[in-house]
Amino acid sequence: MNYSATFGDPLAHTHLAGDKISEYGVLSFLAQADAVPDRSNQFQRAAIVHLVCPVPQFTDKGKTTLVVPREVADACAKTLTAASRVLLKDKRSKQSAERREVRVAMREADAEAATRAAPKVTKKDAVSAVMSEAIAQARGAEGLSFSSHTLFYKIRPLALKLLPPGSKLKAPYVEQTLIPEWERANGPIHGLYREPRGTLHHPHDPDGTRDVRLGTREVQKYRPPRFNYNKILVIEKTGLWLPVHESGIADQYDMAVITNEGYGTEACRDLLAKMPHGDVQIFVLHDADPYGYNIARTLGEETARMPDHRVEVIDLGLSVDDAIAKGLEAEPDTRDAALPARILPHLTDTARTWFTGEPFAWHPNGKPIKWRYQRVELNAFSSPELIAYIKEGLARHHATGKVIPPDHQLRAAARQFLHRSVTAAVGEAIDAMFPMGAAIQAVHAGLDTDHIANISSVDLAHLHGDQPSLSWEDAVTTLVTRRLRHHPQLHTLARQAVAAQHATNRR
Repeated sequence: MNYSATFGDPLAHTHLAGDKISEYGVLSFLAQADAVPDRSNQFQRAAIVHLVCPVPQFTDKGKTTLVVPREVADACAKTLTAASRVLLKDKRSKQSAERREVRVAMREADAEAATRAAPKVTKKDAVSAVMSEAIAQARGAEGLSFSSHTLFYKIRPLALKLLPPGSKLKAPYVEQTLIPEWERANGPIHGLYREPRGTLHHPHDPDGTRDVRLGTREVQKYRPPRFNYNKILVIEKTGLWLPVHESGIADQYDMAVITNEGYGTEACRDLLAKMPHGDVQIFVLHDADPYGYNIARTLGEETARMPDHRVEVIDLGLSVDDAIAKGLEAEPDTRDAALPARILPHLTDTARTWFTGEPFAWHPNGKPIKWRYQRVELNAFSSPELIAYIKEGLARHHATGKVIPPDHQLRAAARQFLHRSVTAAVGEAIDAMFPMGAAIQAVHAGLDTDHIANISSVDLAHLHGDQPSLSWEDAVTTLVTRRLRHHPQLHTLARQAVAAQHATNRR
């Protein structure tokens, strides 16, 4: 660069669009043309790029990454194309020849295998063939419910008998792909449930007594309480629930909160789909990385496992642009898979640059197979900053106000509270006129309490012989109730004690 060597590719973040190659950076562009030293060409390559530019603008303190105008980038791409044209032509000719050889070899191998072996059974075919027997084993003669993981353990030994020796079946593939595919073709499996993963927290529930674990059975039974919340916030990290809870934001906004680890389960998405359309706003909060963006997408859009799923979901972030604006520290990460195609339309230029990153490992054919990229986690926020960011997002997306029931519901609630208040006042007045302690002592004095309460482990053993499911507390209650039946004077004694107290009050 301007007659000085650089420590990296000054055009690493510049899109270079040639006639047949379109890449970011000189290294990636030349790699596609087989113009960089690599094992596939025995490192018999050398490339020198000299860029002269008055007053260059760099984006980093190391003066490595250059801001390049579009016309300069186009000129660079044109020059690189011209310099590498012969090598690119040779590379593609070689690849075409190799592909032809591979196709010929594959056809010969397939033909040879077809003449001496029976048709190969796929893992999907094997699982499908044994599914009914595996379901019967998992359910048992008693017809009990069973988890998807239990079903996998019944499927695996049966299916492996149909597969070639050395074959393996892994739980995620069977449970998340093959079982759902079988259900779509044959109908839901009666008694099958998915283990809870994630929790629905209700607002105005300080002790979490109304929390709902998001499993198949729990979501099927769940009925949203009336007039409790009109918003749901889905957070991809369970560890962030405590600061959200302590901040009171859920109560302030009448907002339920779902916490998950990573991608939302089918149960979570089923619950969101149960919400009345237009009555409940659904928001999602995620990390600023490709997986976080995809989590937001899969909550609302169809997937292979849920092809008919449609829910309107509002993405609060964390977006890459917000992370930069908030001054959050980015961290490096690596990926060995292509960016999810369906998030690409939702990426800004900055986010695309971050997530595309730079390749650092290549296939022998020159195609990148691993990339280094940047990301920011929600945990980069302090707890107060996270709450402030959520509030900003709710305001930006016009979150609805507080839950306000219809007037007739308000009046009914007021009457119920008034009735409870009146009942409590009358109870206090009765307690003042008729002290319960004295009446209770009088009833106890008239009962054979030593006999009634004399219960031993032998008594419980006899009762458990007839009712083995009783707890010891319930067993004691049952025995006391039985013995009281033989003391009909209990109610008589109670009436007499109240009458005596009444007479005392009148005197």
